[in-house]
Amino acid sequence: MVTLKYCNREYIDNEEYISFLKNAFGNEKMDVRYQRMKWYFQNYDFHLLLAFDGQKVVGQSCALKDIMYLRNNCDEMYWSVDTYVLKEMRGQKIGFLLQKKLHDDFNSFSSASYSRPNGNIKMKLGEKVLLSYNVHFYPINIFFSVINEYVCKKIFKCKLNLTKFVPNHKLYFYLNRININGLECSYNMDLANIKGLESFIETALSRFEWHCNKSLYQLRTKYLHNPSIKVNNLVLRKAGKLVAMCIFSDVYKRNFLQSELYYCKILEMFVIDRDKRISKSVMSLIINYFSTKGVRLDGITSINAMTYWPSIKYKWDLLSSFSGQKIDSFYLSYGDQDMEQML
Repeated sequence: MVTLKYCNREYIDNEEYISFLKNAFGNEKMDVRYQRMKWYFQNYDFHLLLAFDGQKVVGQSCALKDIMYLRNNCDEMYWSVDTYVLKEMRGQKIGFLLQKKLHDDFNSFSSASYSRPNGNIKMKLGEKVLLSYNVHFYPINIFFSVINEYVCKKIFKCKLNLTKFVPNHKLYFYLNRININGLECSYNMDLANIKGLESFIETALSRFEWHCNKSLYQLRTKYLHNPSIKVNNLVLRKAGKLVAMCIFSDVYKRNFLQSELYYCKILEMFVIDRDKRISKSVMSLIINYFSTKGVRLDGITSINAMTYWPSIKYKWDLLSSFSGQKIDSFYLSYGDQDMEQML
C-alpha cells in the first residue's frame, strides 16, 4: 500500500531518497537533482511530499511558495514543481494521490508547465485555466533547412544535411538587424549594482493585471544561486536611462524534428517603453553576444513576445485552483514555476 508523507531537508540525505533519485534519473543526473532539492530548502518556503511503498520511495511532488499580484492585490500561491514517479510504479494513481494531497493542502496550487497526463490530473482535481500564454521560437539561421531535412527523412526516406552548409549564416539575424545607435548596452552586471533596477522592474510590471514576485532578492536567488543553469544578463540604456533588462540562458543543445540545434532562452524581459525597436535591439544584442564568443546559436525561445521575424508559437495554459476570473494582461516568464530547469 502506498503512503504519503511530507519530509524535511534532512531526509534528502537519507539512503532511501538518494536511491530514489538514482533510480529515477540515473547516476549522472541524480546529483543535479539532489543539489536542486538542497537549493529549494535553503532558499524557499518549500514542501516535499514523498510516496512510499513500504520503506521505498517511489514518487514525489513538491509545492513551492510564491507571491502573486493581481490588480494590485497581493496573495500567496504555490507552484507545483519536481513531480515524478518511478517507471515501474506508474499506472497505480500515485501521481494523482500526490497531486491531490498538495491541491488540498496549499492555496492557489498552480502549474504553468506540465505533461498531458499531469494536466489531466489537475483538471480532474478542479483546477481551471487562470491564463493562456504562448511559447515563442525565433530561428537565427537554419529553420527552413531543418524543416526540409525532416521532410526528406520522413517522406523521401533520404538523409540531407542542409544545416552543415549554413551553420553561421545568420540569415534571419540580418533580416531583423537594427541600428542600435543611441542605446548603451552592458552585459553580465551584478544585479545589486544596477542603479534603480528594482524600481524599474516595478514600473515595468505595473501595466500587467497579474504577475509573480520579481523582487531583486528573488531574481538574485533564482539566477545567481541556481544549481541547474548558467545565465547572462543584458542592460540597455538610452541617454543614461534604463529602458530594458533581460536575463537569458547560456546556449544548450536539443533535438528538434530529429535535428540537433543550439538554443538559448530569454528567462526574464523587463521593458518600460513599448517601442518595438527596444525588443528588436535586445534580440540582436543576444545574438551578437554569442557570435562574438564563437558560440553557435540556432534559435531563441521566449515566453515574452519579441519583435522578430519569423517565429513559431504554441499556446499553453496555466492551471490553478485560484478562484477568480480569467486574466488577459499578465507577465509570465521561464523563471515562474521554475520552468528554467526545462533547458
